[in-house]
Amino acid sequence: MKKIICFTGIALLTAWIVGFTAFAKYVQALLPDDTVKADAIVVLTGGSERIATAAELFKQNCAKKMFISGVGGGAKLKAMTGTHIIPEDKKGFIVLGREAENTKENASETAEWIKKEGFNSLLLVTAAYHMPRSIFEFKKNMPEVTIIPYPVYPQAVQNDNKIAFKWLFIEYNKFIVAVLWSWIRG
Repeated sequence: MKKIICFTGIALLTAWIVGFTAFAKYVQALLPDDTVKADAIVVLTGGSERIATAAELFKQNCAKKMFISGVGGGAKLKAMTGTHIIPEDKKGFIVLGREAENTKENASETAEWIKKEGFNSLLLVTAAYHMPRSIFEFKKNMPEVTIIPYPVYPQAVQNDNKIAFKWLFIEYNKFIVAVLWSWIRG
């Protein structure tokens, strides 16, 4: 019995290491494409440089509308975009989603908005390490919508390997949980 438990533990650890390596390589290979266009830009709050990146894409006319998912109750657009000034004629095309508190809720909140707007494609802006789980949740909620990843590489992650490893480790484990939970729930 001990041999079976030991073998199972080694097999699971090996599978985790192989999966983590593949996950890290996938994240590192994600590249932003500044030429891409979609019906909407969707940006997930919760990390540095995401909103600024989305604001720049919006100013470059990469989409008709922008949806910021996971906005705190009293947050205002001007404070969120900081020095990235949105032209007045575009401000009416930015929607703040205030319901989501996590990635799964971001996907659900966005799906409702995308359906209401009648859009077929979105440019998803979030941190590169967060992208695999975000895409997974978004595709579950919007299988018919084309989701184009636009990864952001936060400066802190680029400058510190320990921070990069930490975020990859956390996100890989959250990704595993999301996939397993989805599989268990059918």
